[in-house]
Amino acid sequence: MIKGLAIISCILQSIGAFITGLVLTIDFDGDEVWTYLIMFLGPVVVWIVHLLLYGYGELIDKTCEIAENVRRDETESETTVKKSKKKFEILKRENEKKNNNEAAKKIEKEPEPEPLEYVDVECPRCSRQLSFEKGTKEFLCPYCECSFKEIE
Repeated sequence: MIKGLAIISCILQSIGAFITGLVLTIDFDGDEVWTYLIMFLGPVVVWIVHLLLYGYGELIDKTCEIAENVRRDETESETTVKKSKKKFEILKRENEKKNNNEAAKKIEKEPEPEPLEYVDVECPRCSRQLSFEKGTKEFLCPYCECSFKEIE
């Protein structure tokens, strides 16, 4: 909007400065130098001033464009974050189900350890009854520290 007004104003004021200089030249019979300055330098000065005004309009347009892009990007970012959170929750639930299924399979696959069998043995030195795992070949009495082998 400002840029359009700057262009129109520049054209009209340049034409006005030229016509003013021309009228003054005719009235003063071309004797005055300042009339020529108005006629030829007037449009140049008008052009420079309106160039600054046009630049200001361009600055405002770009600022508005940037603000709109930022708003759009924020909206897109919020949408992307919401979608990512939904995907994360879905993947999290799937992983939890998978881990629960794997844990259940693992529990099913692992056999329970067989209960240990013990045998009662009498110490040859102190005659106390001792319990050892079945299949043990050498024994050590915890009371008298006697070491002995399996007696059959």
